[in-house]
Parts: sequence; C-alpha cells; structure tokens
Amino acid sequence: MKVIIYILTFSVLCLNSFSKSNYGEAFEIVLLEHYDTQAVLYHIEDQGNDNRCVWIGVHGINDSPKKILTLKLLYPNCAIKVLAYDDQTSRLGPISNILKEELKDLKNKYEVIHIDGHSMGARISLHALNKFDPQSSLVKLNLLSPHLIGLKSSNIARTAIWPFSLLPKVKPGKDMASASRFQKELNSITLSPKVNTSVYSGGKDWQIKHSSAEFKNYIEKIKANWEHYPNEDHNTVIDRFLNEKTKK
Repeated sequence: MKVIIYILTFSVLCLNSFSKSNYGEAFEIVLLEHYDTQAVLYHIEDQGNDNRCVWIGVHGINDSPKKILTLKLLYPNCAIKVLAYDDQTSRLGPISNILKEELKDLKNKYEVIHIDGHSMGARISLHALNKFDPQSSLVKLNLLSPHLIGLKSSNIARTAIWPFSLLPKVKPGKDMASASRFQKELNSITLSPKVNTSVYSGGKDWQIKHSSAEFKNYIEKIKANWEHYPNEDHNTVIDRFLNEKTKK
C-alpha cells in the first residue's frame, strides 16, 4: 500500500513539476502515464474571464505541445488547451475519438472553438470533426502542414507484423498511409457548415504534396481557405503562420 501511495505521489509531483516547465516531451510522457491513457486534452490556463473562446493545439509526430503552444499568443482572451497524445505507439483513430469526445463537452460552452493542428496533429484534428455538430458553437480549424491525402511511403507500415509492429512510429504510420482505413474515412469526411477550415502549406515541405491535383482537390472538397508560404518547410510553417497572424 505504501508503495502505491509513493508511486501516485511521485507521479503527481512530476506532473506538477513538468506542467510548470516548457510542456515538452517529458511533460507529455508523465501526463499520459499519470492518466494512463493514449491522449488527454490538458488545460493550460484561462486567459480571459468569460467563455467566449477556447483554443486547442494539436502537435505532430516526433513532437510535443511545446512548439504548437507558441500559437497561444494569437488567442489572448481564450482558454488554452493542448492535446497531449502518444505519437509513437498508438493508432490515430482512438486519439481522434478522445478529442471528439472532449469537443462534445466544449460545444455550447464556448462561442468559438479554435483548433490549430500541425502535421499529423492536423490529420487527427480534421478526423475528429467528421460528422461533428458544434450546435451553438463555431469551430475555426487551422491545418498547418497537414497530411490531407496520406503518405504513400507509410503504406509499408500496414504490412508490419509482430514484433516489428511494436516499433516506434509503426502504429501511427499505419494510419498515416494513403491506403489506410483512416484515410478512407478522411476521404468521405462530412464537416458541419459551422466548421471554418483553413490550410497552410510550405513550398519547401517535402512531406506534403501541395502541388498535386489530389491535394488541391481535397482542399476544395472540405471548402477550406488555402495559404501557401513558398519559403517555408514542414516545421517553419508554424512560425510563419504566427508571424503573419500577429501582423493582422
């Protein structure tokens, strides 16, 4: 019994310690272990005194909430939350479902729900909004360097058998694949008219086939606004997006 109490106390102390740090990978690992889950929507702070808006940041693979949190500067009066999740050994479907359930609790509570998703996080965010009814809320979705059409290079992950299927990035890779069931669900996505979507891509991003007809057709399908930054790569799109929006 003392051992269990010690472990729980240590976990809470670690969580409190990391929650005051930079919200990097150590914070995320401890948080997920603390809640024993694949993903959790973590509340960072309330920046306003009302329920007008909430912002949710969703990072990409091999990342943590630290980078995406820089965008909170664009939402000075909103509640700030991040989706912490296992981006190494979990499938994307369960993570998307967890986010969708959280969104169900937030709708009607806030007038506007802002979601900024980067890379794989953009893919998860979009999937979570499939057939989602915001009711009285408005959802503003920003997809930064998004994998809208999947990756052909990830199709090999779909063939991985045990024990190779246990390697880091293989399970999420299965759902990043262009031939995955996850992609089929994205291809048949239905978004509410109350979901306003914008896509931001970089000209030096080798991961995203932004010049392909398939990518452009998908953007038209989801009726998204599209801004292209010719000089940015997969990760610097975040900084450029922040700089551009700060000017406005």
